[in-house]
Amino acid sequence: MTNRFGVMEIQPYKSFEPLCLGESTRDDCVTAFGKPLQNRTNSEGIEEFHYPHFILRFDREKRVLQECTLIPRASATIDDIEITWDYAFLRQACSRDGLPRDMHGFIVLADLGIAVTGIHDNDDSQLAITVFSEGAFDDLLKESVPFDRSMLD
Repeated sequence: MTNRFGVMEIQPYKSFEPLCLGESTRDDCVTAFGKPLQNRTNSEGIEEFHYPHFILRFDREKRVLQECTLIPRASATIDDIEITWDYAFLRQACSRDGLPRDMHGFIVLADLGIAVTGIHDNDDSQLAITVFSEGAFDDLLKESVPFDRSMLD
């Protein structure tokens, strides 16, 4: 990522360096990354801070960092796996996770705390990786099906 922190390190359900999921405030985000390019409330009523390579979203009630969506070509690692925005990354992430799920076109890797879209179906317009807080996808996973990893071979 092109910011003063270099490659971002993501720890599942814990942090999006240097921020902590479920703990960091909006002020913490501004201190870490500067003023966002855009500050908006999305259609679900969730406040978002838009930066060049990622979008930060905040819990409506607690007003702390809830999730981060990486935008294509962001430079980061998740649980020491380099995000390369290709099949190689998704294969490695699926293998590490063990139980990838397909939920309406999002590949949810619950053990890693991420949801990936655009890589598995070569849809650059949907390319994104969302790092989420623990429990964020629990209810939605009931609607998911196992992801067929053979398509990545």
